[in-house]
Amino acid sequence: MPTFGLGFGYSQDLVSLSFGLGGSYFVADGFSLGLHVDDEILLYSKSLKGDLPDLENQIPTNVFSLTPVAQWVFVRRPRFSPYVFAGMGPVFFNNDNGVFGHWTAGPGAYIGVGGPVSIDLGVAFSGLFPTGQCNESFEYQPSATGVDPIPVLDYCSFRWGPRLGIVLALGGSRRETSQREKPADPFLPPPEESPEDRATDLD
Repeated sequence: MPTFGLGFGYSQDLVSLSFGLGGSYFVADGFSLGLHVDDEILLYSKSLKGDLPDLENQIPTNVFSLTPVAQWVFVRRPRFSPYVFAGMGPVFFNNDNGVFGHWTAGPGAYIGVGGPVSIDLGVAFSGLFPTGQCNESFEYQPSATGVDPIPVLDYCSFRWGPRLGIVLALGGSRRETSQREKPADPFLPPPEESPEDRATDLD
């Protein structure tokens, strides 16, 4: 089951754009394992970059994450299938700001729109760890000596936000093979047709 997602965030000093794709496989009824790949671009405001020269070369402007995810779809219906999910994996900051851990979890639902296509709508709770060291990656160091670093973002603490994506469910259900669809045994006489079978043949 491939998944495609898009995210957007806005504040006075920052605009974030995120793109994601993933895939999962149902290893048991309603239970799947998968991997999500996400890339987030952080765009800082002109006023912030004017106040903090060389900002974009010090703190992260790109966040790339790999997240193995387990999901349980506890009610499966063509039009509405609620689920819960949880995952954990590494996050990579550019500008040599290190690699940290990332967790995410939350509820959601697949809303069928026709055929194998569904809308993935939910809420994601997330955070990065270790939180203190992670937030140090978003501290600006002035060029003047003896000046303490300036915190720019509290990026790594607990966060939550909406999930929105498109899901394509591949595969289908197995169909029971009827007696008439089974290969004929050449050593046995053909089975007699029932009245229902004869009516179907006439149609």
